[in-house]
Amino acid sequence: MYNAPSIDIATMPIADKVHRYVNANYYKTLLDALQAAANEVGCDFALSSRDAAYIPADIYEHLAFHLVLAREQYLRPAIGSIAHFENAEAGMKDGYAHLLLRDVLSALSELGLKWRIRSIEYYDREGLQRAQARRTNGGFPPLPEPAASAPSIKADVSRLADEFFNGLDTPKEDIPT
Repeated sequence: MYNAPSIDIATMPIADKVHRYVNANYYKTLLDALQAAANEVGCDFALSSRDAAYIPADIYEHLAFHLVLAREQYLRPAIGSIAHFENAEAGMKDGYAHLLLRDVLSALSELGLKWRIRSIEYYDREGLQRAQARRTNGGFPPLPEPAASAPSIKADVSRLADEFFNGLDTPKEDIPT
C-alpha cells in the first residue's frame, strides 16, 4: 500500500482550483455549443479590436437557444432530450437565455474575441432555417460538432485568458498604486 500522507482537500486554495476547473469545463461546453450555433449560420469569433457586429434578432435567438440548451444538457444529463428542450424553451421565455448569451458575448469581447460573419454573402439563412425547423420539431438532433473553418489560434487565446486570470490572482498588496 502507498504511504503518502493524506491531504486536506477542504482548503480555500484547493477549493479555488477545483472551482476554476469545474467552471472552465462547464463554460467550455457552453462555448462549444455557441461556436457550433455560430458556424451553423456562417459565423465565428476572431481576435479583433473592432466593435462587435450587430447580430440580427433571429440569429441572436438561435445562439441564445443553443447556449441554454447546452446548459440544460450539461447540468441535467439524465432528464432526457424532451425535458432539455422544454427547459431551454422556458429559458428563452423568461429571458435567462438572452442574459446568458449577452454575458458570454461580453466576456468574449473583453478577451478580444469578436463576432464575425465569415462570408461576404452575410449570414447563412439556409443554415438558420434548418436550425429553426429542428427547434420547431423538438430540437432534435443536437448540433453537430463545430466545423473547422479557419485556422485556430488556441494558444494565443489561452495566453490571453491566462494573463487575465493571473491578473485576478495577483495579491492586492503587489498591485502598484
